[in-house]
Amino acid sequence: MKHTLPTVEGLNQKDAARLAGMHVDTFRKLLNGEYPPPKNSHGYYELEALGQWIRDKAYRDKVLPVLTAESDQAKLDPAQERARKDRALAIRTETENMVRSGQLLELDTVTAAAFDMVFRVKARLLRIPAVAANLLTGITDRVDIQEIIEREIRNALEEMSTDWTSPKVDK
Repeated sequence: MKHTLPTVEGLNQKDAARLAGMHVDTFRKLLNGEYPPPKNSHGYYELEALGQWIRDKAYRDKVLPVLTAESDQAKLDPAQERARKDRALAIRTETENMVRSGQLLELDTVTAAAFDMVFRVKARLLRIPAVAANLLTGITDRVDIQEIIEREIRNALEEMSTDWTSPKVDK
């Protein structure tokens, strides 16, 4: 892409669009908009004026909508604000009551309990080969071996199903 230097008169449309970080077609659409970029008497865009226009456009596009939204919030009806506040307070009180009654648990508590359960299941299942190895010593019948392994798995699952709420880890 060929870069041209501004003439004495200023920037042409293509260079002005490039400086503004826009495609030429987008820049042309802005020429017909509410705040077109300023041209000098020769029909060119002067650097300083164009730079100010770019800053103003960014302000109109980015900052003004935020300020307008904030001022709209300031115009809210006091009765609506009280109702919103009362609703938030009711939700907070209801949540606190559910926590106290045990109907609602904190995420950290649930996460810790789930981690503990998974850890205990893993520890108990990993114990099966050591227990089964002692029981399988000297046995060569495939059916007997399978029965012993299956029995140990069932024992492990039974143990875990009866004490899953206990906070201790299998050893």
